[in-house]
This record gives sequence, C-alpha cells and structure tokens, in this order.
Amino acid sequence: MGGAGLTSTASDYARFVQMLLNGGQLDSVQILSPKTVELMRADVLGDLPKVSTAGLPPPGYGFGLTFAVNRGPSQTGSIVSRGEYNWGGAAGTAFWIDPQEQMAGVWMIQTMLDLGKGDRFKQLAYQAIVEKPASDR
Repeated sequence: MGGAGLTSTASDYARFVQMLLNGGQLDSVQILSPKTVELMRADVLGDLPKVSTAGLPPPGYGFGLTFAVNRGPSQTGSIVSRGEYNWGGAAGTAFWIDPQEQMAGVWMIQTMLDLGKGDRFKQLAYQAIVEKPASDR
C-alpha cells in the first residue's frame, strides 16, 4: 500500500530516482521502458479543476502516475523547469527529477516538524546551476 510506508536506504532511493532520470535505465540495464517513464511523468489532469486539498500537488502542478508534474515556472512561481516531477513522504522525505536540467535530488530528514528545509535544499540546488559558456554548448 503506497501510504503505508517504505523501508529502504537513502542510497537505494537515490538509485531509483537516478533510474527514472535516466529514462528507466540504471547501470546499463533497462529496468523500465523509456515510454513507461514518459507516461509516468506526463500530466494526466490537464485542465481539470482541482480542489485545494492536502496531499494534492500545489498550484501550477499537474499529476502524473504518482508524481506532481511542474506545468512551468510561470504557473508555479518557482525556479524549477517545466516538466520537473516530484513527490514527498509524510515525515520529511522527498525527491525531485528535472529531465531538462538532467538533475535530481533526494531529501530525507525523518521529522514531522519544519518540513520547509527540503524546499530550501531544492532551491539552493537550482541556484547552483551555472550557465555554460556558448563555446561549451
């Protein structure tokens, strides 16, 4: 059951997130097809109206198959790329994957208090992106 919890290691969780970032591949093994990963991170809500309820993605986000999907910075008011997808757990665990920037983050704190630190970690990670000179593109 998805809401019942998961027992794993931070390292294994990070490898799972890396596999999704790699389009379903990890250590030269194709675990999920690229099409499956594409469908998992596709916004299936479209323009359906959302009722503001705890547990639903925040404004500017759609929903894929188990992920909140960013509809773009102009809709979310955030620094992250359109198409970034993420999800979090009840006790401060979270991850995000940004295919456009080829980056992912995993946050594990295990507390019910002050959960905003994961958001700060994500913000700092995006602020650390350095634009490549035109000659390196």
